[in-house]
Amino acid sequence: MSTGTCIPTADDQTAVVVGIMFQDSPVKAAPPGFCRWFLGAAAKAGVRAYVFRALEVRQAPGRILGYTLAGQAKARRWVRSLQPFPNVVLDQIRSRAVEGSPEVQAVRHRLTAAGCRFYGPGFLDKWQVHRFLAKCTALVQYLPETELFTGSNQIDEMLRRHRAVFLKPSSGTLGIGVIRLAQQGQDLAYQRAISLKQFESGKIRGRSELFRLVGKWTSGRLYVIQQGLDLTGIDGRPMDYRFLVQKDHNDRWILTYAFGKLAARGKVVTNIANGGNLLSLENSLAQVIGQSWRQVAKKMEEVALDVALALDREFGSLGELGLDLALDRRGKIWVVEANSKFSRWVLPPQIRERSLVMAFRQAARMAAAGRRPVSDGD
Repeated sequence: MSTGTCIPTADDQTAVVVGIMFQDSPVKAAPPGFCRWFLGAAAKAGVRAYVFRALEVRQAPGRILGYTLAGQAKARRWVRSLQPFPNVVLDQIRSRAVEGSPEVQAVRHRLTAAGCRFYGPGFLDKWQVHRFLAKCTALVQYLPETELFTGSNQIDEMLRRHRAVFLKPSSGTLGIGVIRLAQQGQDLAYQRAISLKQFESGKIRGRSELFRLVGKWTSGRLYVIQQGLDLTGIDGRPMDYRFLVQKDHNDRWILTYAFGKLAARGKVVTNIANGGNLLSLENSLAQVIGQSWRQVAKKMEEVALDVALALDREFGSLGELGLDLALDRRGKIWVVEANSKFSRWVLPPQIRERSLVMAFRQAARMAAAGRRPVSDGD
């Protein structure tokens, strides 16, 4: 990797510039591999872009220490140089803890004060999203019963109405921290996702043990308690469906791609990162509902686009969402989760590239629509 200094020309200063913000250890010599996908897609979209570590913004007043690629094909290498402040930032920080840290929040504030716009509001909060969607008359029918978790008494109350309940961190990701509870005779059977690789299951006997364990598991974090859904699945493995929706050149929400997520055997979360399998939408739906899968897929797409439109009106600056929908054994559609940040590595390469090109084109339109001179924020 080489270093240098970039002095923008007059043409550079009038062009739209998109910065891809990430954060890993500052001692690493080069950005993570996914950044190459982003710069390749930016070039295809005709957008000038560079990547930068969030915590390196403060090191160069008026400029950002960014990374671009130089060279040809497989010989391309990272070049580290001073770049102008971007018009739009694609925030690719993958950790909620890092995103919420005072240091990164200060960087976001400085970039916003300098006139930079963010492509998306950052991670979405499950409880905040549910409360908003529950006010939407056309969408409330698709929402599982969900409450802010305040105590173990809610578990008993919800289990009287549903066969199972889930406790989910309101600001969780990748299914980590999710707890499933279901009545099993006089006991409660539980399964808990401790980490991406570690799950535990067992039985809780008696209310005192329930209070103790659930209190321990949820301590220090905001949780929601949610109706457990009797999901369709394959070979006893539950399944839900990811709908990647994005804005097109007319600022309308469209479906870019959809697929099924089949939980790993013995697990109740469907996340691919937790060992789940990706299936095509046709294959996944056809296996559980047969020939009517096209009609159901169309209805699910309509619901996903309605959710995106509603959330865009509420949160603003959204350009894309990964929406998780589910189908229960009665054929009812449910909206499970809305993700403003999602992993593209699971997508087929051509879909991944297309979605990134669309993101950069939307970022450029966002910059043009709200253009004002970008200063250094000082």
